[in-house]
Amino acid sequence: MLTTTLNEILEVDPCQDCWKKLLRHLCKTQADDDPINFYVILESNGVLDAFFCLRALPEEMDDEVRFLACLIAEKSREHIPEGASRALKALEVAGRALRGEATEEELSESCWEAEEDAREAARRSYERPHEERLWQPAWASAWAACAVNPWSACDASAAAAFCPDGSEAWSLQKSIFLDWLRLFDEQEGA
Repeated sequence: MLTTTLNEILEVDPCQDCWKKLLRHLCKTQADDDPINFYVILESNGVLDAFFCLRALPEEMDDEVRFLACLIAEKSREHIPEGASRALKALEVAGRALRGEATEEELSESCWEAEEDAREAARRSYERPHEERLWQPAWASAWAACAVNPWSACDASAAAAFCPDGSEAWSLQKSIFLDWLRLFDEQEGA
Protein backbone atom coordinates (compact mmCIF):
# COMPACT_ATOMS: atom_id res chain seq x y z
CA MET A 1 0.00 0.00 0.00
CA LEU A 2 1.34 3.41 -0.97
CA THR A 3 1.91 5.54 2.12
CA THR A 4 3.47 8.75 3.35
CA THR A 5 3.63 10.46 6.74
CA LEU A 6 2.42 13.78 8.08
CA ASN A 7 6.04 14.88 8.56
CA GLU A 8 6.78 14.09 4.91
CA ILE A 9 3.68 15.99 3.77
CA LEU A 10 4.64 18.95 5.96
CA GLU A 11 8.05 19.07 4.24
CA VAL A 12 6.38 19.82 0.87
CA ASP A 13 4.53 22.82 2.33
CA PRO A 14 0.80 22.06 2.02
CA CYS A 15 -1.72 24.88 2.21
CA GLN A 16 -2.94 25.48 5.75
CA ASP A 17 -6.62 24.78 5.11
CA CYS A 18 -5.88 21.41 3.53
CA TRP A 19 -3.35 20.55 6.22
CA LYS A 20 -5.83 21.30 9.01
CA LYS A 21 -8.53 19.29 7.24
CA LEU A 22 -6.26 16.24 7.06
CA LEU A 23 -5.21 16.60 10.71
CA ARG A 24 -8.86 16.80 11.79
CA HIS A 25 -9.73 13.74 9.73
CA LEU A 26 -6.89 11.81 11.37
CA CYS A 27 -7.82 13.16 14.85
CA LYS A 28 -4.33 14.61 15.25
CA THR A 29 -3.01 18.01 16.23
CA GLN A 30 0.50 17.80 14.81
CA ALA A 31 2.71 15.97 12.35
CA ASP A 32 4.20 12.58 13.14
CA ASP A 33 5.83 9.64 11.38
CA ASP A 34 2.86 7.26 11.42
CA PRO A 35 2.20 5.90 7.91
CA ILE A 36 -0.90 7.27 6.15
CA ASN A 37 -2.15 5.54 3.04
CA PHE A 38 -3.25 7.61 0.10
CA TYR A 39 -6.76 6.14 0.19
CA VAL A 40 -7.26 8.02 3.47
CA ILE A 41 -5.89 11.27 2.03
CA LEU A 42 -8.06 10.91 -1.07
CA GLU A 43 -11.21 10.30 0.99
CA SER A 44 -10.44 13.03 3.50
CA ASN A 45 -9.24 15.81 1.23
CA GLY A 46 -10.05 14.81 -2.34
CA VAL A 47 -8.08 14.55 -5.58
CA LEU A 48 -6.50 18.01 -5.31
CA ASP A 49 -4.78 17.37 -2.03
CA ALA A 50 -4.08 13.70 -2.62
CA PHE A 51 -2.18 14.56 -5.79
CA PHE A 52 -0.33 17.35 -4.00
CA CYS A 53 0.67 14.91 -1.24
CA LEU A 54 2.32 12.69 -3.86
CA ARG A 55 5.10 15.32 -3.73
CA ALA A 56 6.06 13.78 -0.39
CA LEU A 57 7.01 10.52 -2.11
CA PRO A 58 10.65 9.80 -2.91
CA GLU A 59 12.00 11.11 -6.22
CA GLU A 60 12.21 7.60 -7.65
CA MET A 61 8.38 7.62 -7.70
CA ASP A 62 8.26 10.47 -10.24
CA ASP A 63 7.61 8.14 -13.19
CA GLU A 64 4.72 6.47 -11.36
CA VAL A 65 3.23 9.89 -10.58
CA ARG A 66 3.76 10.92 -14.22
CA PHE A 67 1.94 7.72 -15.23
CA LEU A 68 -1.05 8.72 -13.07
CA ALA A 69 -1.11 12.18 -14.65
CA CYS A 70 -0.87 10.57 -18.10
CA LEU A 71 -3.83 8.32 -17.34
CA ILE A 72 -5.96 11.30 -16.36
CA ALA A 73 -4.68 13.43 -19.23
CA GLU A 74 -5.44 10.70 -21.78
CA LYS A 75 -8.99 10.41 -20.46
CA SER A 76 -9.36 14.18 -20.86
CA ARG A 77 -7.85 14.31 -24.37
CA GLU A 78 -11.26 14.75 -25.99
CA HIS A 79 -11.66 18.06 -24.12
CA ILE A 80 -8.44 19.58 -25.47
CA PRO A 81 -9.56 21.98 -28.17
CA GLU A 82 -8.13 21.64 -31.66
CA GLY A 83 -6.22 24.90 -31.26
CA ALA A 84 -4.45 23.62 -28.13
CA SER A 85 -1.88 21.60 -30.03
CA ARG A 86 0.72 22.34 -27.35
CA ALA A 87 -1.28 20.35 -24.79
CA LEU A 88 -1.56 17.45 -27.24
CA LYS A 89 2.19 17.63 -27.86
CA ALA A 90 2.74 17.48 -24.09
CA LEU A 91 0.79 14.22 -23.93
CA GLU A 92 2.96 12.77 -26.67
CA VAL A 93 6.17 13.90 -24.92
CA ALA A 94 4.94 12.53 -21.58
CA GLY A 95 4.37 9.14 -23.18
CA ARG A 96 7.88 9.19 -24.62
CA ALA A 97 9.26 10.25 -21.21
CA LEU A 98 7.72 7.18 -19.60
CA ARG A 99 9.62 5.08 -22.16
CA GLY A 100 12.83 7.04 -21.51
CA GLU A 101 12.74 8.61 -24.99
CA ALA A 102 12.31 12.33 -24.18
CA THR A 103 15.04 14.81 -23.33
CA GLU A 104 14.90 17.18 -20.36
CA GLU A 105 14.70 20.06 -22.82
CA GLU A 106 11.65 18.52 -24.56
CA LEU A 107 9.98 17.92 -21.20
CA SER A 108 10.60 21.47 -20.05
CA GLU A 109 9.45 23.06 -23.30
CA SER A 110 6.29 20.98 -23.70
CA CYS A 111 5.34 21.47 -20.06
CA TRP A 112 5.63 25.25 -20.43
CA GLU A 113 3.59 25.20 -23.64
CA ALA A 114 0.81 23.04 -22.13
CA GLU A 115 0.75 25.35 -19.11
CA GLU A 116 0.19 28.25 -21.50
CA ASP A 117 -2.76 26.40 -23.09
CA ALA A 118 -4.16 25.76 -19.60
CA ARG A 119 -3.77 29.42 -18.58
CA GLU A 120 -5.46 30.64 -21.77
CA ALA A 121 -8.36 28.24 -21.26
CA ALA A 122 -8.56 29.18 -17.58
CA ARG A 123 -8.88 32.88 -18.41
CA ARG A 124 -11.89 32.04 -20.58
CA SER A 125 -13.42 29.71 -17.99
CA TYR A 126 -13.18 32.19 -15.10
CA GLU A 127 -15.57 34.49 -16.90
CA ARG A 128 -18.28 31.80 -16.87
CA PRO A 129 -17.13 29.09 -14.39
CA HIS A 130 -20.11 26.76 -14.67
CA GLU A 131 -20.09 26.34 -18.42
CA GLU A 132 -18.58 22.90 -18.85
CA ARG A 133 -17.34 23.53 -22.35
CA LEU A 134 -15.19 26.38 -20.99
CA TRP A 135 -13.51 24.75 -17.98
CA GLN A 136 -12.87 21.38 -19.62
CA PRO A 137 -10.07 22.63 -21.92
CA ALA A 138 -8.30 24.22 -18.95
CA TRP A 139 -8.63 21.00 -16.97
CA ALA A 140 -7.41 18.86 -19.85
CA SER A 141 -4.47 21.12 -20.72
CA ALA A 142 -3.33 21.37 -17.11
CA TRP A 143 -3.33 17.58 -16.78
CA ALA A 144 -1.30 17.41 -20.00
CA ALA A 145 1.28 19.77 -18.45
CA CYS A 146 1.33 17.66 -15.33
CA ALA A 147 1.84 14.50 -17.35
CA VAL A 148 5.06 15.98 -18.68
CA ASN A 149 6.22 17.35 -15.33
CA PRO A 150 4.28 16.06 -12.31
CA TRP A 151 5.40 19.06 -10.26
CA SER A 152 4.77 21.77 -12.85
CA ALA A 153 3.68 25.22 -11.75
CA CYS A 154 0.32 24.56 -13.35
CA ASP A 155 0.11 21.20 -11.66
CA ALA A 156 -2.72 18.75 -11.41
CA SER A 157 -4.05 20.48 -8.34
CA ALA A 158 -4.85 23.38 -10.63
CA ALA A 159 -6.23 20.95 -13.16
CA ALA A 160 -8.51 19.38 -10.62
CA ALA A 161 -9.58 22.82 -9.41
CA PHE A 162 -11.01 23.60 -12.85
CA CYS A 163 -13.63 20.89 -12.30
CA PRO A 164 -16.75 21.82 -10.39
CA ASP A 165 -17.32 19.50 -7.41
CA GLY A 166 -19.59 16.64 -8.29
CA SER A 167 -18.90 16.94 -12.01
CA GLU A 168 -18.30 13.93 -14.18
CA ALA A 169 -14.67 15.00 -14.58
CA TRP A 170 -14.21 15.19 -10.80
CA SER A 171 -15.53 11.64 -10.41
CA LEU A 172 -13.33 10.46 -13.28
CA GLN A 173 -10.19 11.87 -11.64
CA LYS A 174 -11.01 10.15 -8.35
CA SER A 175 -11.77 6.86 -10.07
CA ILE A 176 -8.48 6.91 -11.99
CA PHE A 177 -6.57 7.82 -8.82
CA LEU A 178 -8.18 4.88 -6.97
CA ASP A 179 -7.35 2.47 -9.81
CA TRP A 180 -3.76 3.72 -9.76
CA LEU A 181 -3.52 3.11 -5.99
CA ARG A 182 -4.93 -0.41 -6.46
CA LEU A 183 -2.08 -1.15 -8.89
CA PHE A 184 0.36 -0.60 -6.02
CA ASP A 185 -1.66 -2.89 -3.76
CA GLU A 186 -1.60 -5.61 -6.42
CA GLN A 187 2.15 -5.21 -6.96
CA GLU A 188 2.82 -5.53 -3.22
CA GLY A 189 0.59 -8.59 -3.01
CA ALA A 190 2.37 -10.34 -5.89
